[in-house]
Amino acid sequence: VSAARAGGAAAGSAAAAAAAAAAAHSELRIAVTEVIKDMLKPVWKSGKLTREAFKAVAKKATDKVLGGLPPPGAPDAPADSAEGAAAYLNEPRRVKIRTLVDSYVSKYAHT
Repeated sequence: VSAARAGGAAAGSAAAAAAAAAAAHSELRIAVTEVIKDMLKPVWKSGKLTREAFKAVAKKATDKVLGGLPPPGAPDAPADSAEGAAAYLNEPRRVKIRTLVDSYVSKYAHT
C-alpha cells in the first residue's frame, strides 16, 4: 500500500512541478503568445489555416520559444514582467520567431 502511495505522491509532485513550470514565465508566455497570434492572424484570415491548425501552430511555437528559456531565477532568465517581456521580444528575436511560425504554417497549411 505504501508503494502505491509513494507512486501517487511522485505523480502528484511531478504534476505540481509541471504546473509550476507552466506558471513560471506567465507574463512572458502571454506576451509571446500574443506576438505569435498576431503573426498568424493574416494567414488564418486568408483561409490557409483552419481554426485547429491555428491553435496547434500557436501552441507549438509558443512552447518552442519558451522551452529555450533558462529557468526563472537564473541569472540570464528574462524578468517575468511586461518590461522583461518587451526586452525579450526585441526585433532580432521577433525575426527568429517569424521564421519558426512560417515553418509551422507551411507544415499545417492546407491548400
